[in-house]
Amino acid sequence: MIRISSFPNPFIGNPYLKMLYQSLGEHGVMYVPSAHLGQSWLREMRGKIDFIHLHWPGYSYENNQKRISIWLLINFIARIWFGRLLGYRFLWTVHNLFPHDRQRGVLAWVARFLVVHSVNIILVNFDTAKDDIARLFLRRKRVHVVPHGNYRLVYPEIPSQALARERLGIESGTRNFILFGGINPYKGAHAAIEAFKQLKETDLRLYIVGQCLQPSYQKLLTKLSNDDNRIRLNLGKDDLPDIKVVDWIASTDVVLAPYREVYTSGVLHLATTFGKPIVAPQQGVFKTLNREAFAYIYSFEEEKQMLPNKMIAAICQFQDQAVAKSAKIFADRHDWSFIAKDLTIILQESLRIAK
Repeated sequence: MIRISSFPNPFIGNPYLKMLYQSLGEHGVMYVPSAHLGQSWLREMRGKIDFIHLHWPGYSYENNQKRISIWLLINFIARIWFGRLLGYRFLWTVHNLFPHDRQRGVLAWVARFLVVHSVNIILVNFDTAKDDIARLFLRRKRVHVVPHGNYRLVYPEIPSQALARERLGIESGTRNFILFGGINPYKGAHAAIEAFKQLKETDLRLYIVGQCLQPSYQKLLTKLSNDDNRIRLNLGKDDLPDIKVVDWIASTDVVLAPYREVYTSGVLHLATTFGKPIVAPQQGVFKTLNREAFAYIYSFEEEKQMLPNKMIAAICQFQDQAVAKSAKIFADRHDWSFIAKDLTIILQESLRIAK
């Protein structure tokens, strides 16, 4: 049996890790909860874990003070190599080329370069990401495509739009957009508001729903939306429970993702799980969706004009059966059973080579 641990462990608020390791378990890969990635834990777990899976490693070394960041980075890389000397094999899923809301200086590139060349295996979510890793970080070997999966394991039963709206107290007869999740500046809620205000139809609504931990940004969003009573902010300090998530996504007509920067996207797979169209910039994984009927992709450089145009196109076509069918087919292709099977084969091959 293959044994795998991760940093971080699966956590409330992001079902991705839980779905990944639950699905791997069905293919004979046992998940072992992790503790602190330090020498004592690595020594203690030696022989009990085969793979250590890294997600969002920037949290291990990023700091607002440059000197501290450099020290944390050196310490983090040293722990990876110490673990490798003990026989662990490390893999990193590249959710983002660089951490969000951070400077893109030489130190940021050096940090990513060191991580890329310290782990045994690199996992990316879409084909062209392999080219990005080769171009930016000069690595081509042992880089594998392992897509993000759909959310059917979390939301096996989806209520009707009418029932979801009734439970949330949303008026019927409106056409609704939603921007959902962690409401941070890089996710572009302010751009969504500005674009929405260019649409004059009175039956349109924009809901911005999720966790906002930056009071200054929440204040900005409130200010931007004050003069348009069609815009509804539902912001808090906590993640929404799954029972609320399912109602919010089921209640809407179009999902918005006007990110300032994006690479992989859980919101993409959330939208397609629910059969919803999505509006997003031509960046990262969204570059691969130009031929998908459910995807309304615009040039970020022409956002001011194209974003409202794509929004109105999506909201006018959301009832088109071809749109829902396209989203369903995309979700079908991203079933976790297929993804876990492919990743298990990669892990098995890595262990075979190591022997």
